[in-house]
Amino acid sequence: MKNDNSNDVKNFVNKAYFYKIVADSIISKDKILMLKYYDFESFNPGQSTIAYDYCNSVEKCEEIIIKNKSANNFTHYEMTGVIIKNDKFWMHPPRSDNFRILEMNAFPYIEFTSNTWDYELNFGNHWGDKKWIEWEGRRTSKSNYKVIDTKKLYKLGSNYIECIEIHIDTIIPDLGNTKSIFYYNSDYGFVRMLFTTIDNRKIEFNLTIVGLDSNL
Repeated sequence: MKNDNSNDVKNFVNKAYFYKIVADSIISKDKILMLKYYDFESFNPGQSTIAYDYCNSVEKCEEIIIKNKSANNFTHYEMTGVIIKNDKFWMHPPRSDNFRILEMNAFPYIEFTSNTWDYELNFGNHWGDKKWIEWEGRRTSKSNYKVIDTKKLYKLGSNYIECIEIHIDTIIPDLGNTKSIFYYNSDYGFVRMLFTTIDNRKIEFNLTIVGLDSNL
């Protein structure tokens, strides 16, 4: 695969990424996901910080940005980690409230020098819930990532952007399987994230708008 990723986290800050959420009734109250990148280390060593907020409209998400700017602080519903380097882009998916179910799916991740790669994640039973599945002790998910298409087109606004399409199968011994599909673009990061969960639910995040903080 051609390594055309010259971005680091600085290229993504000062922007707000708005995703339309497509999901079943368990998450239907959440209409818009807002993703923000920050150029400082997260509580996870070696990772920069990303933040997620959930809003009923883009305007409501913009109010969060304006409030944070006026108070000169960083208050978000969920703050977690991302790794952006010349050879890879890896990030935590949303994992608050009912999105905790995504701990058992593959995380958004691309290696720019490979067409296939593996990733393992060890996690505890606090990610379980009677609404999807419960277990005792810890489990390890094993995900196999495969590039399917390096020139997949995705419509963002009135334009089509070129993406790398990645399919992932995840096996969790004694628990079950999950599937994920990601579209990655070098300018916007992961623009589409599709998850088939441990209980066969469908959750999608589709990037619709990218706004500059200075315009809000």
